[in-house]
Amino acid sequence: MQSKDGVPTEGLAAYCRSHEGPSGIRLETFNVPSKVPKGQLLVEVKACGVNFPDLLVTQGKYQLKPRFPFAPGGEISGVVVACPEGSRRKVGDEVIALTGYGGFSSHVLVAEAQAFSKPSQIPFPQAAALLMTYGTCLYALETRADVRPGEWVLVTGAAGGIGTAAIELCRAMGARVIAVASSEGKRALCLKLGAEHAISYDQLTKGEAKTLTGGKGLDVVLDSVGSAFAEKALRQMAWNGRFLVIGFAGGDIPKIALNLPLLKNCSIVGVFWGAWLQREPKEAGAHVMKLSKWFEEGKIRPLVTKTYSLEESKQALVDFQTRKMQGKIIVTPAKAQPFAKL
Repeated sequence: MQSKDGVPTEGLAAYCRSHEGPSGIRLETFNVPSKVPKGQLLVEVKACGVNFPDLLVTQGKYQLKPRFPFAPGGEISGVVVACPEGSRRKVGDEVIALTGYGGFSSHVLVAEAQAFSKPSQIPFPQAAALLMTYGTCLYALETRADVRPGEWVLVTGAAGGIGTAAIELCRAMGARVIAVASSEGKRALCLKLGAEHAISYDQLTKGEAKTLTGGKGLDVVLDSVGSAFAEKALRQMAWNGRFLVIGFAGGDIPKIALNLPLLKNCSIVGVFWGAWLQREPKEAGAHVMKLSKWFEEGKIRPLVTKTYSLEESKQALVDFQTRKMQGKIIVTPAKAQPFAKL
């Protein structure tokens, strides 16, 4: 059924009712809000990016712990279908937005402050792959590390969503990338995207990253994996290097001996992009505009390799958890389809 303004009264969502991980996901109907609170927007979801926090939140391991039932999905692209009086948005606006959770759904309420105009030239699936991964990496590389042309950047987890975004952004910024990935196929993808070298984790452990720089060492490490590999990378830093802490997809949070950054005269830099976006929305908006410009110029192309329907949300998270994906995967209320060929 639809309300008099054309908005459906009933929506569909992939709900989580326990912290069982992906196995706890169930498809359910819900009542679409009939009134939109001030400061929010009701958005019809066209695509939702799948990210590491979406997996963690279903396991109860993320700092954000929504009340049951909730739908995962913190990054969407879609169309505004309702907004309160006085909103700077209007019905029909195409947006990309951060939701925290709720994106695995046909409709979701979004904080207006965390919704940005979707560049018209970017399709909805790729737009849902732009904000969190590319936004995080641009903030890390430009704002936190001040990466310069010609600098050596090591990227761990390089074939995933964060990694592929980092490779493209480094290329756009003139930096030289050493990608670290777990299989030949993933390393081949990294080279195709513009990495100068692609190595295995075993090669990283043996110190080959520093060798590839001609013995100079790594100017920047962008690490989304953590675990024991973090220290292996840190030991190969150049003087005045910057080690960017993005996340811990490897499962373990490393404990680093502080004599290492002292002897390297390097910095260990935290990258909390979501908090920065809330504190500095104007600067974050400028980053979105820069990413849009680079997309238009062909410098970046979010690599969406597969879309999943809402009915396949559980499988999307399983594939993410077991690392059966490369690049970015998307959940969409529309029919699932392959998106990009590798």
